[in-house]
Amino acid sequence: MHNIARRLKLFWHSYKPIFDISSNISDTILVAGSARSGTTWIGSVCAKMLNARPIFEPFILDKEKKFFLLFNRVWNGTNKDQLLMNYCLYISPKMDVDVYLLYQIESILKGKIRSFWTDKETSIKIYSKRVIKEIRANLLLNFLAHRWPKMKIIWIIRNPLEVIKSQLYLSLKYGWKFDFDEKILEQKQLVKEWLLPFIKEIKKAKTLPERLMHRWCIENFVPFNQKVYSLSNVLLVTYNKLVSSKDEWKKINFFLNKHKWNDDLLDKYLAKPSRTYIKRSDKDMNFILKHTSFCEKKLMNIAKTYGLEKFLI
Repeated sequence: MHNIARRLKLFWHSYKPIFDISSNISDTILVAGSARSGTTWIGSVCAKMLNARPIFEPFILDKEKKFFLLFNRVWNGTNKDQLLMNYCLYISPKMDVDVYLLYQIESILKGKIRSFWTDKETSIKIYSKRVIKEIRANLLLNFLAHRWPKMKIIWIIRNPLEVIKSQLYLSLKYGWKFDFDEKILEQKQLVKEWLLPFIKEIKKAKTLPERLMHRWCIENFVPFNQKVYSLSNVLLVTYNKLVSSKDEWKKINFFLNKHKWNDDLLDKYLAKPSRTYIKRSDKDMNFILKHTSFCEKKLMNIAKTYGLEKFLI
């Protein structure tokens, strides 16, 4: 009976009536950042404040470089080893993009995607806006912002040391498999344009924390040096400011919607942890750091190699 109930729940969340009535990409907001940077939290708050449809991480690629969730509606996170869960696709505005790949990206941005994974937390409603939360889009930001200038993008950056601690905690305690996917280096244009000076250091990284630092650096070095933050349809925010002051949320409010958000409602949503929030035990964290060869000095030096030391705060 338990297995039947679980299957029914899976199919319900995969096929429940959600009506996304706008096919305009101007009604799409993309919240992007590295994994464990606060993307789920920001995406959830923005979706609630705007009465928008939340879409959870639709940019997962399979090994044929197709967007898996466009074709697998009832997928619930099983068989992740068959997918590129730690992979970021790179496209620059100057690159020739395969027509079919472009069609897939546009379909996702228009909300033409439904699955258990993307819509598990989506209420049954009629929506005219959507908020896509994604941890695999950083290397696409410049391309997306130029290709669809009416779409608004919120890019969040968090101190990489805190990001990596969170990734390590979830990897070792709960089995979440965060790592650096070397298939990223098979993207010749990415390597040629951005990563050649760092290849030797990347290949020298042996410990999981070091590999994760290189992953974080690549995901943020590329859009930062493309000056994505200077584009009119992109807003760069930091996790540290979001948790310490409502001024950063006011910036988001103004960027997305000139009408002032209700402060009481915003406070209510900010007080509720995101569904991916996991409270870390200090005892467990210390054990994990000890047994993963976590060396803060080494990680800071990697960030400095990429010129990203300003985010180590």
